[in-house]
Amino acid sequence: MFANSHWTIGETRLNFEKLNFWQEYPLKIFAIALFAIIVYSLGSALYYLFKDQGNSTRMVRSLSIRIGLSLFLFIAMMISVRLDMLAIE
Repeated sequence: MFANSHWTIGETRLNFEKLNFWQEYPLKIFAIALFAIIVYSLGSALYYLFKDQGNSTRMVRSLSIRIGLSLFLFIAMMISVRLDMLAIE
């Protein structure tokens, strides 16, 4: 009866080495927080576009901050993948 069963202990697919939450969790919080700041900066640029009618540089400054934060997030993610701090499957 058990010889024909397709459920065996040797065929389990659980890999507990990949479940390292202590390394991945702070990096995910950092990425989500930085992404929220990027979206806020984009929203503030849209607000300044309509409010100032092109008479000030606040929109340009807000978009420059967004570009800088986006590049920083991209570089941080590239470094974390390279150092195996973030598991990508």
